[in-house]
Order: sequence, then C-alpha cells, then structure tokens
Amino acid sequence: MKNNTHYLLTSFFSALLLNAVPSAHAAIVAGDTIVADFTNTTGAQTTLAATGEYWNNLELADNTNFSTLSYVIFSDMVRYTDGAATGVSFIQTGGGNSGMGGLDVLADDAAAIFPVTGPLPTSAQEDTFWGSNGSTYAFDGLNDSLLYNFSIQSWVSDDADRDALGWIINAGLASEQTIVVDPNDSPSVYTFSNIATDGSGRITLTSVSTSGTGAQHINAFELTAVIPEPGTFALITGMLSMVTLVWRRR
Repeated sequence: MKNNTHYLLTSFFSALLLNAVPSAHAAIVAGDTIVADFTNTTGAQTTLAATGEYWNNLELADNTNFSTLSYVIFSDMVRYTDGAATGVSFIQTGGGNSGMGGLDVLADDAAAIFPVTGPLPTSAQEDTFWGSNGSTYAFDGLNDSLLYNFSIQSWVSDDADRDALGWIINAGLASEQTIVVDPNDSPSVYTFSNIATDGSGRITLTSVSTSGTGAQHINAFELTAVIPEPGTFALITGMLSMVTLVWRRR
C-alpha cells in the first residue's frame, strides 16, 4: 500500500505542476491580453493614441502581398496593459496568399467591442489585412497550461465571388472551432473561447471559403490568456480525494 500511495501522490503533484507552471518557452501568463492592428501606410489611418494601453501595430504599404512562405507578421508581441514582451508571435504559415489593402473599409463601428480591452479605436478599424482561401496563421510561444480567448474584427465582401465561410481555429485537432463571417461588407467582432494549444505552444487560424476564391479580412484582433476551465481543477480535486482515501486506508 505504501508504494501505491507514493505513486498516487507523485501523480497528483505532477498533474498540479503541469497546470501551475508555465511551459519553458512561454512568457505569457494568465490574464495577459494582446491586441493588434493592421495599418495601411498609404491611407489616412492615424496612429493609436497613447492613452495608457499598448497595441501591436503593423504598418504595410497598400497592396502588399505575401507568398505562401512563412512570414513573421508580429514578433514577440507586447502586453496591452504595460507594454511588456510576452514572447508570443503571430506568423503566416502558408496555404494561401495574404496582404494589406485591397478591399479596405473605413469602419467606425461603435458596436465593435473586444471582451477585455473594450471599444476598438476608430484608427484600429480603418484598414484591413486579408487572407485568401486556405491562408493559415499561427500564434507561437504560448503557455500550454493555459487556455485562450481570441476575438477578431473580421468581414467579408458581399460580392458573389467572395462568399467566404469563416475562420477555423486549430483545424484537425480536438480543440477545433469555427466561426462564420456574415458576407455583408460590414466588419463585426467574432470570438473563439477557451482554446487549447496543440501542446507545443501553438494555436492556428485558417481562412476558409466555400467558393475557393473568397478572402477573409482582419481589422484587429485580441488574444487573452485565461486560467483553465473548471473541469481541469475538478480532475485535480478528484485526484486529491483519491490520495486522501488511500492514505486513510493505509
């Protein structure tokens, strides 16, 4: 019985540490939020006001086009609250073309509100980053022991040849989620909740179109690290109860 108790205690504390200690490669912690904006440098967009928050801004010339090769869009993004580096990058991993410009909109939607950081500044809505069907991106450097909420201001043209389906998170994995973007030429905020990584610090985002020719558009996005859902803690509690029972029997 002594050996069994030792094994159960070891298993319990191992599980506890896996959920409490960040992955070695990760700097992001629970509660951290990252926001990003895409800027058309040939347009009339103004710089986000310095009002105490920190945005990750990418400035690209209008009609910039990326190939299917890997491209680092944001590297080591900063935290919204204080500008501290998080170690998280946002990269294009292939599968289609992406770029800046094209079907730009001058959005000023008062209803554009991110769950954590609140209303999107007008300047964060003015320009758009597009991804063709099958374009795939990834957040790298995430903490595998946490879950993530991801919000995106996205839109699809109402042109007949651009009937895009939406965005898919972690395509092909157990954590896969899909959102459908309304093809109405109007940017809206869409949110994925409680997303797990693939175990190597990565979450993928894929643009998918029913027509095969449509393009998805991003005006801005927000990523927030959250504490694992109650089910994870329920598992730990159950293991603790089992250890207690074995110990008492001993």
